[in-house]
Formats: sequence, structure tokens, C-alpha cells
Amino acid sequence: MFLPVRRYGLPGSLRTTPGFGGNQVVLDERTLIRPGQVECRLATYTPSEQLRVGNTQVFTGITTEANRRAMPFVMSENGTIQSISIYHEGGTGNVLLSVYNDSGGLPGSRLGVTDSTAINGSAGWQTVDLLSPMDVSAGQTIWLAWVFESNPGIRWQSGSPGRANSDQTWSGGMPATFGSSTQADYIYSIFATYTPSEQLVAQAVPYMQDFSLGKPGGADGWEYYSNNEGRIEVVGGRLRMDDTLGNSTYSQNEAILHVDLTGKTSVTLTLDHTSIFDEVHTLPTSFVGHYKGDGIALSVDGQHWVKVTDLAGSFTNKSFALDTVLLQAQIAASSTDLSNVRIKFQQYDNYPEPDDGREFDNIWII
Repeated sequence: MFLPVRRYGLPGSLRTTPGFGGNQVVLDERTLIRPGQVECRLATYTPSEQLRVGNTQVFTGITTEANRRAMPFVMSENGTIQSISIYHEGGTGNVLLSVYNDSGGLPGSRLGVTDSTAINGSAGWQTVDLLSPMDVSAGQTIWLAWVFESNPGIRWQSGSPGRANSDQTWSGGMPATFGSSTQADYIYSIFATYTPSEQLVAQAVPYMQDFSLGKPGGADGWEYYSNNEGRIEVVGGRLRMDDTLGNSTYSQNEAILHVDLTGKTSVTLTLDHTSIFDEVHTLPTSFVGHYKGDGIALSVDGQHWVKVTDLAGSFTNKSFALDTVLLQAQIAASSTDLSNVRIKFQQYDNYPEPDDGREFDNIWII
């Protein structure tokens, strides 16, 4: 009997996988594992779909530059990054890998990082898990960063969008912010492995969410978007939006609820909202995609948005009639389909709580 295994790495490449004999296993699309070949711990290995973002090609150029560097990539879908893989020659010493967000076309705040890990003694792909898996959103630009204690040689070629180069080396580690950097048209053999987010399910109404069970996911009808240094998390049973750092960089946070309003009339949104000294940035009556502002908007196609309300001061148990907004959203999208209506709660500012931010709770759709 053979057990088929989904591909977790490049064909013929090495993936560092704790729990398997020798700590490395060769996996490709044709891999078949016979029971008894890979320890009894095989029973704890549960394959799930994992995809890659980045450069999976092994380029021909080799560089041993010691500087901390990073490559930009754009996520095609929502997901959770578990690890980063980089191709290098055999060597000694340790490596640090990290994920940074984008700030004005260069790496900004650190989103995830690996432990300092001994590099492989032979040439090939080395995969290192992040200390904590991190969520990413479709359309989000991430920067995959690396720094070696003693660079054994990593693969590169000319290309764009190119890498960012810091003047910091191993002693600088992977700081909370990448720091000043310059960009040039060189690309490297590095990629991240991620698991796509669970499928979004538009929720039936009446619908209620009080965040008592934490941050809801796709199966609960929610998706999230943050840029620059933005952060969305559940704190004290409320959905909070703020920044990870306080500086001149403004960030946008969006939490989007999907509901099925087919055949519904007299639809009402009710919620609690708390302003944490957040300045007001008003939304236009309608917009496409993202808009830098504080408010609630509605869309029937996820692209054309109509404002429900701006957000200024705090309020409790406030209701908003949605029928007129729904009609305007259908006209904007040229669609009458209400099976997947999006309601977007958004915040825009540049400091973390307690200096900026907004919180949401007790959301009702009836």
C-alpha cells in the first residue's frame, strides 16, 4: 500500500520538516511514502493544501553579501504564512528569515520572524518555520527578508521588482522595523509557504457577532485587510483596529463581513463603536476598492462601495437602515445579486491604542 503525499516543496528539493527522520525529506508531485519508511510519527502528519509565493526558480548567480535584504511579493489570495524557504550553498553559522509589510514601496514593520537557525551544510532549499504563523490578505505586498551569520552564497539574477538592501548585517538581526534601505533590480531564490484561508461563507440573517470567541474567520463570513503598519485583533471581546507603531506612517484597516441578503427587506445594521482618540477621515459617498477613511461601507461585488456612515465619536446600540444603500450599491455594481453582500468596517490613522484606533462590538444584521 502506498500513501500519496501532496507537494510541499519544489520537485527534488529539501524541506526542513521537524518530526521526520533526519529532519529533512524529499517531496515532489510523484512522491509516494510506504508505511514504515518514515518513522511512526508519520501518523501525526496531516497533509493540507499549501501554496507558495515568491521565486521558486534556482537562479544561476551566487552572492555572499552579508547585508540584510528583502524581496517584495504580492499575495494573490488570503492565507496564513507558515514558513520561508531560501536556496543557498552549503555552509556554517545561522540564518534569520522574516516577513515585513510594505511601507511606501520598501519593507516596513516586521510581521513574522523565524528563530535563529543553523544553516544546512549542503546546497539546496532550506525551509524554516515562522515562530508564529501570520495572516496575509489578497493584494497585500509582503517582503521576505534574510540575513546570514556567514552567507554561504545565495542565488540571484537581474530582475524587478528588485530587492531592498539595508546597511545592517547579522548583528542588526531582524528588528521591528526594517530600517532605511535602497532598492535595486536584483531578484533572489526565496519564497514563503502559506495555507489559503478557509472559504468565505456569506452568513444568513439575522446575524449577530460579539467577538466573545475571538477573531472570526472565513467560515464565519469575515475577511481582513491592513496595509503599512495596520493591525486588526480582538482585545477584551471587541474587534480593535489600530497601528503597530506610532509615527508619521498612516495605515488602513478593514474588516469585511459577508452576508446573504437575498429576498430581504427593511435590513438594519446595529452595532457598538468606540473611538480611541482616533481622528476623523471621512469617506466619500461612493468609491472603488480601498479609500483612506473611517467609516462603514457596503458593496454587492466587493469593488464598488457605497457609504453607510462615517465614524467619529463612540456610540452604543446605534442602528443604520440599509435598504437605500443596498439599492445604490446594486446600481454602482450593475448587479442585483444580494447573495454575498459585503459590509466593510474601516479605520485609518497612524498610532496604536491608546492614542489612536477604533473598536467594534455587538454587530447585528436583521
